[in-house]
Amino acid sequence: MDPELISKAVFLLGILVVGFILLAIIPIPGFPNEQELEFTSINLEKKHVVLGDKVAIEIVASGGNGIREITIEGGGIIEEIDCGRGEECSKRIELIFKQIGNYSLKVKAIDSEGDFVIETVHVRVSDSKDRCSDQTLFGACSSQRPLICVNGELLSDCEICGCDGGLACADGVCKAVAVDARIVSFDSVKKRILDDEEIGFVLQVKPAGNLAIQQGANYKMKIVLDSEDENVLLNYDIVLEQSLSCCKGDYAVQEIIPPGELFAGNYSATVFLLDPEERDENKAVFDSIFVDDFVSVLERDDVPPSKPQTLNFTKTDGVVRLNWSSNSEDDLGGYHIYKSTDAGDLYILYSLFETVGSEENSKDLTISGEGRFHFVITAFDLSGNESVYSDGLLVELDGV
Repeated sequence: MDPELISKAVFLLGILVVGFILLAIIPIPGFPNEQELEFTSINLEKKHVVLGDKVAIEIVASGGNGIREITIEGGGIIEEIDCGRGEECSKRIELIFKQIGNYSLKVKAIDSEGDFVIETVHVRVSDSKDRCSDQTLFGACSSQRPLICVNGELLSDCEICGCDGGLACADGVCKAVAVDARIVSFDSVKKRILDDEEIGFVLQVKPAGNLAIQQGANYKMKIVLDSEDENVLLNYDIVLEQSLSCCKGDYAVQEIIPPGELFAGNYSATVFLLDPEERDENKAVFDSIFVDDFVSVLERDDVPPSKPQTLNFTKTDGVVRLNWSSNSEDDLGGYHIYKSTDAGDLYILYSLFETVGSEENSKDLTISGEGRFHFVITAFDLSGNESVYSDGLLVELDGV
């Protein structure tokens, strides 16, 4: 091969290599920075100071095209800090305020291209060490946040003093916010319901760790309901309460699933407790829980249950126990017990005596006096249909 051609190829290759190196290390105007200019942290030692006292501020800025300087301005203070065009600038300086008042310090970081970022820090400066009624120094925040001592008077100012746990400062007022919480339980009020009825449920939670849930805190709740034939997603905005009779000691919310939302079937449920301020749903989940037998939804019908069978009784110490065989209908609501003391040759006049739930197949009755007592029972379903009477049962008592 021609030596001259080889020499030219090597020369061109060298130019390309140098070009790539320069592209890697020299910023090109018009192209985005590898890292955005930002403040990593700004920490003011105290947000309320006495006139003439020193207060330290720590500032860390990074990114951009080499940080040139950081400036601080406000409250009679003007500071310029040289950063030497480094990739990061970390400085700690002491400020002395020479004017009384409430100030917003503007902290500004500027890079070598003139790009800049600004953050604001609030500070209150007072002129003495006098105290308010709760012994809080003038200009200092009370232990009862967000109160601050101003010229002997306790005023609310959450922008200076912040808020207690579970509260956040918004528009100058402490408002309840969602804090990390754990689900204690989640279940329907009734396990069986008709398809045209609302489904009530209760979510019970407790705060995580040593956190506190403030009254009125807003959360989001997502419920995924699954049956063999259907999958339903429901979303709720909820406010947790502490005064519900169901859940003393924990926080809870009672809500409903509207009528007609679910078709007939047996449903499991997965419920998610979410932070309403977090837009990334994966990060928003505080906790979740799965309930296998959440609710059974049944179709309303006009078919009565079958006639109850094998009504009989036992008698012990004046207590009559009626017994019968359980009905097997899915929508069984319970049993009515009828009693009569008025019997003719061709009739018995019954009146309703007791009602029991669908899980019962016996009932203890205390009957005073003596005589002949006639009993029948009926079965009723969730739709309100009632069966015919069972076979009658005669109970004779000698007195109790």
